Amino acid sequence: MPASRPSLMGLKKPLVSAKGAATAGELEKNIVGGSEPAAPIAAAGAAAALEKTVLGPRTRLTPKAVKAKVATSLLAVRVPLELHERLRAVAAHNRVNMSDIVVEAIEGHLEAFPQPG
Repeated sequence: MPASRPSLMGLKKPLVSAKGAATAGELEKNIVGGSEPAAPIAAAGAAAALEKTVLGPRTRLTPKAVKAKVATSLLAVRVPLELHERLRAVAAHNRVNMSDIVVEAIEGHLEAFPQPG
């Protein structure tokens, strides 16, 4: 490549100017409806802070409870196609995960077997 190759920078002027843009604090005030910006939530106190969180007056959303994360492992099993279709249909009808149904079934069924040590 020749060293005299011109740069493509500066060919067009920016289309948008940020001269009159609102600050982050003003945007948050408009969204949340409070008089001052909210303080950041520390990771350790996130669950306690979530319970105390009050959403703005323009929303009907409510904070969801924080679930403890449980370590999981991927398990691939072969099941008959009809059983898989029934599982999918039941999960969709009850609005739950197929995994939750399978885990509950396995936990209940394992109790019927002799346990090691």
